[in-house]
Amino acid sequence: LTPGMKISALSLSQEIGVSRTPVRLALQQLSAEGFVVMKANKAAHVAKPSVRNIRELFYLRQVLESTAVTLACQNVEKKDIKKLREINDLEGKTFKARDLSRYTDANEAFHLQIAKMADNELLFETIEKLVAQSSIILSLFDPFYDFSKEDEINYKKENEMLISFIEN
Repeated sequence: LTPGMKISALSLSQEIGVSRTPVRLALQQLSAEGFVVMKANKAAHVAKPSVRNIRELFYLRQVLESTAVTLACQNVEKKDIKKLREINDLEGKTFKARDLSRYTDANEAFHLQIAKMADNELLFETIEKLVAQSSIILSLFDPFYDFSKEDEINYKKENEMLISFIEN
């Protein structure tokens, strides 16, 4: 589904073989999470974020994830660093293979592992929501398949520098 696309609860319920009630509930949940726009007595539509929305989302992620890194530094254990390095390796492999689905999963796991290490439930839940929203935006607008070998190397280095920072 593309941004702005109309979503018919009836068509969707028929397509997946369930009644309209669970589809409507799912659309309400997606609306609460910012993925779908629903207006009274009107069809639901896939959210279409503006440039401003996207900038605000990534700014908020930057602020909150910086806080998560600070807190993670206070709570870090060797097993956490090992986990971050494992995720970073997987992320690098999926990036190199240009497997967008697995790369997105690994990228989300990396950011959420740091948020988990912050040991602040509300912060984790908020970052989790923002990461999910930004992953969808990136899948629509990011030139994932156009990165150079140099971009690939630099990206992995940035994550490794962050891991080292937290470890130290």
